[in-house]
Amino acid sequence: ENTQRDINIAFINELAINFSKLGINTNEVLKAASTKWNFVKFQPGLVGGHCIAVDPYYLFYKSKKVGYINKLIPLARKINDHMSSFVVKKFTYLLKRNFSKKKLKILIMGLAYKEDSSDVRNSPVFDIYNQLKNKTNIKMLHIYDPLVKNKEIENKVKKINKLNTKYDGVILAVPHRKIMRDYHKLNKKFTHERTKILDIKYMLKMKDNRICPL
Repeated sequence: ENTQRDINIAFINELAINFSKLGINTNEVLKAASTKWNFVKFQPGLVGGHCIAVDPYYLFYKSKKVGYINKLIPLARKINDHMSSFVVKKFTYLLKRNFSKKKLKILIMGLAYKEDSSDVRNSPVFDIYNQLKNKTNIKMLHIYDPLVKNKEIENKVKKINKLNTKYDGVILAVPHRKIMRDYHKLNKKFTHERTKILDIKYMLKMKDNRICPL
């Protein structure tokens, strides 16, 4: 089951990358596709954790032992592992278009590997954070995840407990219900009129022109 989910998500992730290059809104394509009676819903996104990101390798290993080299499993893993880099690339492009030489303050919302969980095992958000912290135009990089305890991250990231700073860029990475409530309730406290918001899982209404879908 986890191998199948990994492959399905990889397919949607690759479509999202293609659509981004073509200037097509992936969410609009998925909405249109969902009008078909037999549509199976999968969304682009980050794949982490101790199941979907790991279990496919067991099948690959067993297949290899009996002489069959599975081509689809490692390809799906490669696509899904690449998504953190794609997120950083798209987010960096958004910031570059809207801010020239300003030193930027950046917020990532969500650290756990999936929504409504405190589990950070194999979370791709760590990779996003580490890629962004090396950018010379970023002077402040914070992560907000009220479900993750500080002892779980061992100072690997700069995690904040309150949203009281105005950020130039926000990545909505893991839409916990708590994070979504905080976003709608406290939005004016941590964003300004030029803030760019990258919504990875299409949780926000696109009426706000500061919001960009993956």
